[in-house]
Amino acid sequence: MANMTKAQQRQQRRQLKRQAKQQQRTAKEQRLAETRPVANPQPKPNPAPLSAKTEGQLSLIQAINSSSQVIVTGPAGTGKSFIPASMAADWLASGRVSKIVLCRPMVSVGKSMGYLPGDQDEKMQPWMVPLIEPLQQRLGKGFVEYCLKSGKIEVAPIETMRGRTFKDAFVIVDEAQNLSLHELKMLVTRVGENTQLVIDGDVAQTDLNNSGLDALIHLSKRHNIDCVAVTLGLEDIVRSGIVRQWLTAFHHEGM
Repeated sequence: MANMTKAQQRQQRRQLKRQAKQQQRTAKEQRLAETRPVANPQPKPNPAPLSAKTEGQLSLIQAINSSSQVIVTGPAGTGKSFIPASMAADWLASGRVSKIVLCRPMVSVGKSMGYLPGDQDEKMQPWMVPLIEPLQQRLGKGFVEYCLKSGKIEVAPIETMRGRTFKDAFVIVDEAQNLSLHELKMLVTRVGENTQLVIDGDVAQTDLNNSGLDALIHLSKRHNIDCVAVTLGLEDIVRSGIVRQWLTAFHHEGM
C-alpha cells in the first residue's frame, strides 16, 4: 500500500468499505431468514390417537365431545389438564376451532419467585407449561410457536378477560380451584358461538378460603345448567404409581 498513490489508496479503502457493508447485509439477511416464520406452517402429521387409560378419563373425553361446557375436578396426575389440552390441539389441527385460549391463575406453590421480566406472554409462560407441553406433543413445537405468535394459541391472563367474547375457540381454564366465584362468573360469561369451555382444578389443593370452583359446580347442578361435571378419583391417577401412593396417603390422612 506504501507504493500506491493517494488516489489508489482512497479507491481501495472505498472498496473495502463496500465489501464490509455487503458482508453485513448478507449476515443480516441470513439472520432474518433463520428467524422468519415458515410461509405455511403445518401441525405435526398423524399424532397418535388420544386414548383413555381409565374409565374416568373416558368419561372426560366423552363429556368434551358431547357438551360445550365441561368442569373436571380431580387430584394431580389424572390427566384433567392433559386431556383437554390434547383435544384442543386436535380440534385446532382439524379446523374444528380457529384458536385455543389458555387461562390459568398465576399462583405459585410456596414462596413467590418475585418479579418476572418480559412482556405479558413471557410472564405467563412458566405457568402455562402444563398446557403448552401437550400442545407441543400433538402439534409439534415449531407449529405451537407459530400459533403463539400469530394468535391462534392465546395465553390470556384473568385480568384481561373482562369485556371479551370468545368465538370459534377451545378455551381451557386450568387450576380453577384458585379462582373466586366472581372470577369464574366473569369467565363463563365470555363464551360465544362454537366455543368449547373446559374448566379444571382440584378443590383439595385450593389456596383460597372459599374456592369458586366448588361453588360453580354446585350452582350448575342446582340450576340445571347445560354443563357436564366430571370427577376424577385416585383410581384415575396415571402419572405414576408413586404419585398414586402419596396422594392416597394424603387423602386418608385428610391432608
